[in-house]
Amino acid sequence: MAKISHQRISQVDLEAFVSTESDFAFEIEVHNKLKSMGASSFHGGTYEDPKTGKYREFDIRASFSNDRSNLRLAVECKNIKDYSPLLIQCVPRDPSHAYHEVVCGFDQDNDESNPYPKSSHSISSAGEKIWQGSSVTIRVSGSESIYKASDPVGKSCTQVARTAHDNTFQASDSVIYDKWSQAINSCHDLVDIANSAGRGLLRGLEYTVVVPVLVVPSGCLWKKEYNHDGSANGITSQADRVSYYVGAEINRDRFAPPFMATVSHLEVVTIDGINQLIESFAGNDGLFLQSLPRWYLDQMVVRRTQT
Repeated sequence: MAKISHQRISQVDLEAFVSTESDFAFEIEVHNKLKSMGASSFHGGTYEDPKTGKYREFDIRASFSNDRSNLRLAVECKNIKDYSPLLIQCVPRDPSHAYHEVVCGFDQDNDESNPYPKSSHSISSAGEKIWQGSSVTIRVSGSESIYKASDPVGKSCTQVARTAHDNTFQASDSVIYDKWSQAINSCHDLVDIANSAGRGLLRGLEYTVVVPVLVVPSGCLWKKEYNHDGSANGITSQADRVSYYVGAEINRDRFAPPFMATVSHLEVVTIDGINQLIESFAGNDGLFLQSLPRWYLDQMVVRRTQT
């Protein structure tokens, strides 16, 4: 860490900081962008870090709903500059990574004729059972997934800059890694919400996809694509959206029985690329379902819960 100057910070300094360096104004811009697109967006709040148990702040949580379909986004914002842009290096996506998961929530307790199992519960510290709904995860893969095999997918994420004293390159991933780790950790609460989303439904299912998102300013996201053999595929170019494979397993051990979902990809977008992200999850039969009709997903859930 650079040595701190003892020079007094003035009002002018603080105004310069909030107008050029602070993430806060950028967060509000992203929040307003999501709301203008029809999202229910919440700016600022806390969550319990699943690894440390400490409370941390999240930037934004947004959701889009269409009938019984929900897209929930855990959004973190980083106001990086064009003199230190983000470079994501991509390779063709492996077929084993071409998937996304749908959390399917339901409630048998309201209708004994439902084919689904009784609701799961969360066990509090006092030992009583707290109603949390029932759910299963369905992995949508192959040609039906949002994420296609062989499409470019991020595997390396670096901020690139030049040093002031000798103009040599300086690369770092620590600041960006911390931000996208926060986005993934924030997904735990959204999975909890999806797990209990079926409460009160009569013979119905509530479908949810949870996606972590990192937003950076326009003009500050670049990508470099490589072929399977490691050879370059074209030149380095600016981008508005890059999908980054993470395969993050979210285990919610406090549920009985324990519940798990996998977040397959982190979405890295510019503020201009948010539209691309949302549109890619919209299908003819409802949000994020793409070519899969609901009756097909309904049957998949029934088969899963009866095995």
